[in-house]
Amino acid sequence: MAIQPKVLGIPTHIILGLLLVITVAALIVTFGIPSIFGLAVYAYLGILLLFLVNFQVFVAKKWLPVDFKWHRRNGMVIFYVGLTHATIALGAYLFHVRVLP
Repeated sequence: MAIQPKVLGIPTHIILGLLLVITVAALIVTFGIPSIFGLAVYAYLGILLLFLVNFQVFVAKKWLPVDFKWHRRNGMVIFYVGLTHATIALGAYLFHVRVLP
């Protein structure tokens, strides 16, 4: 098992996730939330999360013949997409950031 690199005792993927949240929050506050074909971006991210979580379950249950290393990689993608989705959706619903047409 590989040793995870750490900065100040915190794993680097956690630090990258926090930087992603800060960057996305700054962008949506500055410009607003974009929409594609009438749906806000966070709706598409939610749909993507649904597919990623289903893939995660299918690989874990061995219903899909995929190498198990993809289970961990998919988990990291779920982590980042989930953070981005949550940041944008919270900005829209709690802080009333405008959704662009």
